[in-house]
Amino acid sequence: MRLLLFFVRLSVLLVLITVNAFVARIAPSLLVTTVTPASYPISVDVDDDGTVLVASCNMCTISRMPRGGTFLSVIAGITGICGYTDDVGTSARLSYPLGMSRVNTTLYFADELYHCIRVLDLISLKVSTVTGSSQGFLDNPFASALFYWPNDVRHYSTAFVRVLYILDYENSAIRKADFNSGLVSTIAFVAYPIFSSLNKNGTLLFVASSVQTIVRVDVSTGTAVIIAGSAGAAGYIDEIGVAARFSDPRGVAWNDDETALYVGDRGNLRLRRIELSNMNVTTVAGTGASSSINGPPLASTFQIFGHIQWYCDRLTTMCGVMVSQCVAEGSIRWIPFTQGTMTSSTSLATAATSKSVTPSPSLTDSSSMLTVKKSRSVPTSASQSISSSPSKSRSVSRQPSGTLTHSSILSRSSTKCNTLSFNTSANTWSEMLSLLQGERFCVSSNDLSC
Repeated sequence: MRLLLFFVRLSVLLVLITVNAFVARIAPSLLVTTVTPASYPISVDVDDDGTVLVASCNMCTISRMPRGGTFLSVIAGITGICGYTDDVGTSARLSYPLGMSRVNTTLYFADELYHCIRVLDLISLKVSTVTGSSQGFLDNPFASALFYWPNDVRHYSTAFVRVLYILDYENSAIRKADFNSGLVSTIAFVAYPIFSSLNKNGTLLFVASSVQTIVRVDVSTGTAVIIAGSAGAAGYIDEIGVAARFSDPRGVAWNDDETALYVGDRGNLRLRRIELSNMNVTTVAGTGASSSINGPPLASTFQIFGHIQWYCDRLTTMCGVMVSQCVAEGSIRWIPFTQGTMTSSTSLATAATSKSVTPSPSLTDSSSMLTVKKSRSVPTSASQSISSSPSKSRSVSRQPSGTLTHSSILSRSSTKCNTLSFNTSANTWSEMLSLLQGERFCVSSNDLSC
């Protein structure tokens, strides 16, 4: 009898173990985890096989970690040695690499302090310059086009089209580099854009603006509309559309079925979600405390947000957001939300609310919409670009090659957040910049955009 009871209990135990293993396999834990430590990681990209790419801004490097790896390995640049040199691997020099956009084995990235867009071949590790040469504003062929602190790039291509959309931060412009024509053009104006996400069919670019808004840009018409937040109104409010409040929003990422947009809210240390059906903004991760505690998303804590990316793991079938925490002892964090393709009905972040407002282009309140048609004229020379205070210490005149030390980057006191003087003779800027009233809105006086 005792022997029979033993086998019964053993059978039950084996069944429970089998069931638990099956559940664990099909429904992995929805807990925030740390993927890898990193120093000043500002941008992250994860490919289909799980390889992680990280741009470290202050470290002036791009690094890579294979799936299952523990630490990042530098593949372009040298840690702490900043400069400008097109070369292979660690012989190349970068200076404040920010937003990245990967296409198979090609990685485009914005090299902010040298005002250019560069490309890294992930096989040969050769770094080359695509466009940009020095500080300014000029629509021209790739070789002579000018940018002013570009910080993000999004690639889109079909059988007939191949373009890069570039966030030109200090010029408050969205630029397009067309590989077919070899020309750079300006398609829209967005106040101080920083990081973006392009939809799958390449028609809509969603942009985080440093004036506390999330902006939708129609890349074909150049129309830019604020869908969440209010220009110049920093805060923390989960609400509908322009009634919501952000504090220095940074990363922006679509979910898999493009029903929602995730936003890294840097000042509030939270991950926010915008339901695109009604523009309802909710908080889906973070408590507002500044630390790096893993756990359930809403109980986890975060540090300074950089770029974020929506990622679906093919092996675990889990989908969620990869987050870069841009501090000296930073990290890449993984925030899982659902198994398989996320929809609004299955998302943990779906708002339980009856509020419903659909923003319309007919809005006329200047605090909730910026509309700039592509047909409007834009400055055609560097002298017509936005001018900043002469004391702005981040300005770097690019040389054919050279280096900057890590300490020199860190010692720069950014006056990027001080009052800016605008060139009012450039009439095309006056309407948009009137919203800013000549002010930058920042979290820290030491903000170096990272």
